[in-house]
Amino acid sequence: MNASSFFVKSRRALGTVSSLYRTGSIRIGTRGPAVAALNYPHNAKYFGTATNLLLPKEPVNYKHAVSYGALAASALFAVYGLTGGQKNFDNLKRGVGYDHYPSNNPCEDRIIVENPVPNILLTGVADGHGGTFVSDIVKMEFGKLVKKFFSNIDYIDKYSLESYMTQRVIQLYQALDDVVYDLMMSLWESDSSILTTGACLVSTIIYHDFCLVANAGDCRAVLGRLSPRGNKVEAVALTHDHNIREPAEFQKLKKAHPEERNLVTFINDEPRYVKGILQPTRCIGDFVLKVDLALLVHQRKEFIEAIPQLDRFARDFHPPYITATPEVTFFEIAQHDQFIVLASDGVWDELDNQAVVDIVAEVLRRGNSAEAAANTVIAACLKHAAGGGDGEA
Repeated sequence: MNASSFFVKSRRALGTVSSLYRTGSIRIGTRGPAVAALNYPHNAKYFGTATNLLLPKEPVNYKHAVSYGALAASALFAVYGLTGGQKNFDNLKRGVGYDHYPSNNPCEDRIIVENPVPNILLTGVADGHGGTFVSDIVKMEFGKLVKKFFSNIDYIDKYSLESYMTQRVIQLYQALDDVVYDLMMSLWESDSSILTTGACLVSTIIYHDFCLVANAGDCRAVLGRLSPRGNKVEAVALTHDHNIREPAEFQKLKKAHPEERNLVTFINDEPRYVKGILQPTRCIGDFVLKVDLALLVHQRKEFIEAIPQLDRFARDFHPPYITATPEVTFFEIAQHDQFIVLASDGVWDELDNQAVVDIVAEVLRRGNSAEAAANTVIAACLKHAAGGGDGEA
């Protein structure tokens, strides 16, 4: 969809979402709990039960870690049975564990675990930036949209399932972006700071023996898969990072805007920010990098005046630069597939894929819960950020 048609599309009724924000029933920026346990309340116990290269032997002092620049943010771990499938669906739901460390105040990240449609488990990590406005909406609306877009999934034959689910999730991400846009346009005059908010979003939709992974941004999904010899759980990347530092994303942006000046801000000869504003190249929200400036100037002068960043490139601005369109991966869950890890970039900045998979596999091997695995990964991130590990398995 081009920028013009995106902006002038007909407005849908905002209904419940808008009224909740207006009345204060949903408090934008409210800080959530540091740990939200699904099935095991004694989380701290597990910090010392699984010993691995980066695992702390005692609970981590979060404040001490922060003083050393800890970057750990959100992490979500979904663990499912070896064969997945309907017969194990209840076990699958019980096997989801998650934890997060709030490196910002308020914490801008949100975790999603829902069963919006029979036979579907939805999990997701929304990594907010610029505030909590977008990540709050993502958490509240994502499951509702899954229910809307996947309500007839049981009528789709196995051979058409990949095409069906892929098309639907791409439409779903765009619909979610539209919901955020409509709500933002109705509320920005009371709080102009929401205009520059956004969220990276990685999600999984598990349906019977099939898993679809969708990613927009630099969150990451990693599969833990048992090696052919059965002696190691190997990390299999299910997503690519959509960040201007990634060569593929950088080249794609340059190809789309070959003559534009100040397209990317470099730091130490490395690309860091799109138009000096944002590192991710795909996300929900961040409409300042999606909508045509000329159209905005014509229709909403006040909107432009509320965004100081626009002064930097008002004469050379030709969006869209970023998109909400996700990268999609689809696969059938096999006997050797053990678990899926979803996490924001705060985790991956500290630990590589295999290090995280090693930690999770070890905690689960010892008979502990997925929640314990999530707790232990966050503790390992904080330890590494404080200089206590090398982040590699």
